[in-house]
Amino acid sequence: MQKTSRLAKELLNHCQQVFKISQGKPLDIPAWESLALDIKPLKSFLGISDLQVVIICYYIHISLTDNDITIDEIIKHFGNDMSILPEINDAFIKKMDKD
Repeated sequence: MQKTSRLAKELLNHCQQVFKISQGKPLDIPAWESLALDIKPLKSFLGISDLQVVIICYYIHISLTDNDITIDEIIKHFGNDMSILPEINDAFIKKMDKD
């Protein structure tokens, strides 16, 4: 049980870092270079891409803080760029196709 709790804590810490560092940054890989150490364990554990990790971390953080997930807030979080919406949609579709 302790091993599972430790793993969950470690993964949530990485998720929190990804959320914080991605805030206000565009949804593209060069913007995440400083996130590599946090993305890697999440990517490995979840079996998803870097883009999917960043998006999932956003959703996990917002869900755990009992805030509503709105399109406006998603756009604000990822650098006020409305053009990210298709990328987010594609990331979810790719994940669903895997499952």
